[in-house]
Amino acid sequence: MITLLGDPVLDVYTFTTAIKISQEAPIPVLLFESYQKKLGGAANVFKNLTNLNLDVSYALFHSNHDSFSELQALLKSTENSLFYMNSLNASVPVKERIICDNQQVARLDRESKFVITESETHTLLQYLDNLPFNSIVLISDYNKSFIPRDVFIYLSDLAQERNLRILCDPHPENLHCCKNFYILTPNVAEISKFLGLEVTLQNYTKALDDLESLLHIKIPCITMGKDGVVCKISNEYFHFPTKAVEVFDVTGAGDTFISSLAASLSLEMTILNSIQIANEMASLSVTHLGTYAPTISEFYSVKNSY
Repeated sequence: MITLLGDPVLDVYTFTTAIKISQEAPIPVLLFESYQKKLGGAANVFKNLTNLNLDVSYALFHSNHDSFSELQALLKSTENSLFYMNSLNASVPVKERIICDNQQVARLDRESKFVITESETHTLLQYLDNLPFNSIVLISDYNKSFIPRDVFIYLSDLAQERNLRILCDPHPENLHCCKNFYILTPNVAEISKFLGLEVTLQNYTKALDDLESLLHIKIPCITMGKDGVVCKISNEYFHFPTKAVEVFDVTGAGDTFISSLAASLSLEMTILNSIQIANEMASLSVTHLGTYAPTISEFYSVKNSY
């Protein structure tokens, strides 16, 4: 069982064609063609995991906000466990990307800041209190208020008590809360901001050391975009470059990386091979428009090469 926590996002893709320049301003007039809705954020992580037929429990807050009905319609296509907790104010962020002639030309974000109440947080903590020893917990943090700070603190303690393998794709605002986790996978921009250091392939070992010592992370890992991934395992440093692919859209690459990492670990792959598999799967995801959840055959094709 993989327990998933994190901020769901609804991704909308509006496809258009430019037909002329507006007389009102020097901007193109776009003719609407179609739109597509996809799961984003932690909901995309959930989709990635369920595509691989893994046993997943996604715990998330839910309200009567209109955005949830659209999210639920997409989540219903899965058969895995969804643990909904009632919230008065929670709302799903919506990111609408305007695509014109196969190029993204603008993005419109709709989101409302909200606060999870103390009693709502307590419900989530009670749920987490039932986590079995040695289980895998995956945190997909987009800093959209679905994970209260108290939850990070509680999991930091619980990780040691129950030998949990907590994998976290963190947001820079919450990195300081991610203590005692098994694997932390910030991207290069996030860790550079956190450490106040421009992390490169020339100095990444210092960044990994700092992550390990400051936050007591067992396997510090940094995704480096086009330069692949770097990590530290048992006092050894590793750099795995990306495979050469035609990049179409990097949206959701981090989701696929951490999902594939959790999937590989749940299938008893070594941590080294799990990171290599995750790196290859992330490279596959960027060859598609928008968030992409690799198929089970694509995953096992990569997995079986290790």
